This record gives sequence, C-alpha cells and structure tokens, in this order.
Amino acid sequence: MTFDPGMRQEGISVALVGMPGSLPKERLESFHRELLEEVAVVPGIRNVASTTNIPLLGSSWGHGVHTASAESDARFTWVSPGYFTTMGIPLIAGRNFSERDTGSSKRVAIVNEAFVRQFCGNSKPLGQTLLTGAEPGYPSTVYEIVGVIPDTKYSGLRGSKPPSVFAPALQFPGLGPWAALMIYADTSYAATAQAVRVQLARKFPELIVEFVDFRGRIQDGLVRERLMAVLSGLFGGLAVVLAAVGLCTAWFIRCRPAEE
Repeated sequence: MTFDPGMRQEGISVALVGMPGSLPKERLESFHRELLEEVAVVPGIRNVASTTNIPLLGSSWGHGVHTASAESDARFTWVSPGYFTTMGIPLIAGRNFSERDTGSSKRVAIVNEAFVRQFCGNSKPLGQTLLTGAEPGYPSTVYEIVGVIPDTKYSGLRGSKPPSVFAPALQFPGLGPWAALMIYADTSYAATAQAVRVQLARKFPELIVEFVDFRGRIQDGLVRERLMAVLSGLFGGLAVVLAAVGLCTAWFIRCRPAEE
C-alpha cells in the first residue's frame, strides 16, 4: 500500500466520457481539445489529460516494435499534452508533447527507461526511430523518440515496469468521440466529479460521463494483500499472547516454593 508506482495516485479522478452516435472525422480533434479545455477551467482542477490506457487498473495495450537494436513487444499508450504533469511523472530527457503534435504532424514518441535499455542499445534514445508492426486498424508506423521518462508500474502494483511507449493522443489511429480523462484536483473525488459533470453538460448536453476514484479503485485491488496483513497481525498478536502465557507459567513454576 505504501509502494511508489512512479506516478501520482492521490487527488486523481478518472472521467470516462463518450458522445452517443458518431462525429465527423474532421471534428474529432477539436472535440478532444474542447473536452480538456472545459475540464481545465473547473475550480479546483490543477491538471487534466486524456489517455487511451488507465494505468494501475488492470488494462493493457501492446504493439510489436522494431528498432535498429532490437525487436520485441512494448506497451503503447496515447496521451494528451500534460499527461505526465497530471500524473506526476518527470521528464528525464527531451521534450514533452505539445499542441503541435496533431494527427497531421510527424509521429513522435516518449519512452521509458526500460524501453531504452531493451531497444536502444548503447545509443542515445533521442532522435532514434521505432517501427510498430501492422495490426487491423493500426497500420505500421514510424515514431521518432523525442523524450524519456522514468519507469513506472503499468497494469497494477503487482506487475512489472515493462518497456513503454507514449504517443500524442491526437495521433491515435482509433481516435473517436470518447476519452478517458485523468483529472488532478485539490477537491475531493465527489466534489470533482460533480463539478466536472456540470461543466461538461453545459458544452456537451448529450455527453455520457462516468467517474472512477483512481486511488479507491487501486485500494480495491489490494484486498488480498490487506487480508493477509490483517491475518498476519492477528496471528502475530496471538503468538505474542501464547508466548507471554508460556513465560509467565514457566516463571510461576520456577518461583513457586517447594513443598516440604
């Protein structure tokens, strides 16, 4: 429960939003920008960003990746500018994503240190390119590495810190009228959810919005560990009591006056 996964947990709420029906393809990028802009102005919101994969809650997405030094699988996530700031993940080298990284701009990526170790050999990662394997709906794509972040947990606290690639949200091949928003706020989860719901309803009356308490959901996933901790504490306390009873009994027998 006290393990640092490499990212912020406290103060984070997740908003799952979707527009019924569909939107014209040329409207999708502006829809995603407007979502973030509307949430960002809510009082108490410090940062907000979108992601195609909510970390630590069990989901996963991967691609086959080829570089000049290696070929294997890596985790893939498309995020909006501000994602790493929202989640408290520092940038080690290079640059962050910006508003200039759009669906029509050059494909770029930020990778973690595990990716650098496995795929970049002894060369500096910045400026290197990676090629993804083609999959249905996801054509083979060349990305230029523009930044590096530390390793973080991925699917959960129990899992490893796998090689990971992050790309700009607007370059996601499956971009649609839906999004997962990571919201960092000073207000409580309930207050944040209510305020964001009201704000989005003004701009998008038909929008469907569901909220997830990020920290609470992570805690729910630790039921096994919490149960083991409680049982260990109970058995440990019982062991202390039994040991104390045994010592007192031994002391009483030893100190009892001998019968004449």
